[in-house]
Amino acid sequence: MEMVLVRDVSDPCSGTQTNDVKITLDSETVELKAGTAAIGKLAANSGVDIGDVDVTSFPGSAEADIGNILTAVQVIDNFISGTKGLVTEDNSGDIKTAVDGLAQTTPTAYNIAISAGSTQYSQALPANTRAIEFRSRLKADVIYSFTDAKVAGPTAPYLTLDGGLQYYKEGLNLTSKTLYVAGTAGDVVELLVWS
Repeated sequence: MEMVLVRDVSDPCSGTQTNDVKITLDSETVELKAGTAAIGKLAANSGVDIGDVDVTSFPGSAEADIGNILTAVQVIDNFISGTKGLVTEDNSGDIKTAVDGLAQTTPTAYNIAISAGSTQYSQALPANTRAIEFRSRLKADVIYSFTDAKVAGPTAPYLTLDGGLQYYKEGLNLTSKTLYVAGTAGDVVELLVWS
């Protein structure tokens, strides 16, 4: 394999590239035109700096969450820098409002009855689900997934919650998601969701 690189540097002292670059690899020439052309696709590449990135949209209510986080950070920064001094009546309301905006505030309980083994049962989760907790009332194994048609049988990918254990996950922001479960006939999956 032979590779030849020809480059025209307009300012040899600084190494600034302003003209075209020609690469010849095994008699095939590839020409990279000067300017803002991109090469290839952006992909995970450890150690590669892609420069500045602008995010123009967020999923779901992430924008409101980011606003609440920024408010909390500004209040804390003001406290640390002494701009507003110690926490007082003047700024304690701002802190509480910012933190409350991030908290899960509405708990909803569901009981998913398992009438037959190896059968899928489901519960749609409320919009903006922030935390989820579930367990078997009989302390039996529960097969679960957030993908339809995986637990009756079961068919990978699915997960198993061992009998007597409880699943708990917070820091979520789920919308349009459903919990699918299967288990022992006569059991009830006790589900608690905060939104």
